[in-house]
Amino acid sequence: IIGKNRLIVGGKTLCELPEEKWVHLEIAADLGKGNSGKWKLTVTPAGQPPQEFKHLQNGSPTFEQITWLGFTSNATSESVFYVDNLSIEND
Repeated sequence: IIGKNRLIVGGKTLCELPEEKWVHLEIAADLGKGNSGKWKLTVTPAGQPPQEFKHLQNGSPTFEQITWLGFTSNATSESVFYVDNLSIEND
């Protein structure tokens, strides 16, 4: 979740995000049967060094594959967010 300039994972704030600046997010996850149940997130705000968060817990122990990806807003007033250079790869 991104809200109020904070990046939140599993109910915990991982880092503050700059307002009105690009932020590069890179996610790497071990998926498939028998996966580790963990994933890694690298956050790089424009002009700042990357911050790496390892061993993040999957939201569900049965998560094995990506079947849906979406971007939504829970705002009660008009809002805008931009997505650029989205890439999904199987390494």
